[in-house]
Amino acid sequence: MSRYGKRRGRGWLFGRFYINPAAQYSTTVIAAIIFAGFVFSGFLLFRYTDRDDLITRGKRLMEEGKVAWAAKTFQTLVSNHPNSYEAHLLLGKSYLELGERQKAEQEFRTASALRSTEHPGSEADIAMSQFNIARKEFELAEEKLKSAAKEDPQNPELRKALYELYDSWGDTLISTDKDYQTAITKYERALRFVQEYRLEDKLKEKLINAITVQADRLNVQKNYEGAIQLLKKSLRYRYLPDTLIEIAEAHEKAGQLDESIYWYRKAFDSNPSIISIKLSNMLIKKGKKLLEEKKPEEAERLFAEARQVSESANVPIETLFPVKTEGMKVTSSVDEETGEFLPTVSVKLENAGARQINFLMAKTTFYSGDKVIGEASQVVASPSDPLFARGEKKSHRALTLKPESHLNVDLLVARRLRVKLAVAYTEGDAAQWKELALQEVILQEGKAAKPEIEDENSTDG
Repeated sequence: MSRYGKRRGRGWLFGRFYINPAAQYSTTVIAAIIFAGFVFSGFLLFRYTDRDDLITRGKRLMEEGKVAWAAKTFQTLVSNHPNSYEAHLLLGKSYLELGERQKAEQEFRTASALRSTEHPGSEADIAMSQFNIARKEFELAEEKLKSAAKEDPQNPELRKALYELYDSWGDTLISTDKDYQTAITKYERALRFVQEYRLEDKLKEKLINAITVQADRLNVQKNYEGAIQLLKKSLRYRYLPDTLIEIAEAHEKAGQLDESIYWYRKAFDSNPSIISIKLSNMLIKKGKKLLEEKKPEEAERLFAEARQVSESANVPIETLFPVKTEGMKVTSSVDEETGEFLPTVSVKLENAGARQINFLMAKTTFYSGDKVIGEASQVVASPSDPLFARGEKKSHRALTLKPESHLNVDLLVARRLRVKLAVAYTEGDAAQWKELALQEVILQEGKAAKPEIEDENSTDG
């Protein structure tokens, strides 16, 4: 075989050179790597210079909370596209998030100067307004947003910026100036622009709180009409039984009984368990006034409604007719020869409610430990001799209670006597006794009983 044929058997001809298979494989791999390097270099060059790619990556980093990395991406964007309005705008926003306000302001100003027909500048005004809000320059922020609204009223970011402006403005008015009245107007404006349910709910809560505080101030100033108007406004945002009650109370303070009853009725319809007692008391108060005006039939209708309100809400009778104790005292001396003693309880009971009590029983129970050793009871009020409402004459009654027969000191444990005072609104076996006070005394030899523990409980009106 010729030399030429032998070489062809060992490789292949490349020009005037022959390459064996191993060299051929290596050359192919190296060429592929070089080609991939050129491609990858081009990709990197594109990745670090392409405007849209940098904007997309920077925005994604902002959404992920990686603001510092986003700022670096936007810095690259500005370096490669120094005349881009959006580049400076996005870099300014990232600086603002990082708290670098001076840098942010400079980028916003540059973005604003670069506005064009494609970019009317509303985004820059919006961004600048956020900067002003951060510095509590609310009037300037409002001016910028009004300008943005003229140039680009459909910008979705505009509503968000307006919400943030008025929400922050209201917060500042409350925290620094305690100006709740003006804060209410700012919160109401913010509600016009809020778009998220969660933010709307939070904003309404702040608005209602501001209204409540301002209404309380007006009530203190006896500007009841102003308070009522504010509270009615609150109902537009959240219909709460508490607000209905506050309106009713303001009318009550203004001496407007009919209006007060009207709003108490609305509150009762909304939540009977909360307002039943107050409504029934107001009905009784109005009924008494009608009696004074010689209108017994109208008065009776209100009294009947009061009873119905109380019954429908299942209000405990001791809540409807609260009774308080005052000055409970137990006295007694022991006859050491016989061991006999006769404890005497003196106490004053007072009607702490708004309606008269037509029947009331009082009972004292005497204990040795937990064992009953004697009782004494007395009628406190009756239809012919009622216990009148709080603040009226004969709203209290002084009592003296003692058992029918003497007790014996031998029945006591360590000469200790426990005395419990209770009341009931019916008599006989159906009576349900409500404990009002408990006292324990030590009976000393040849001396009067000495109180050791005094714990007077009362039912609040």
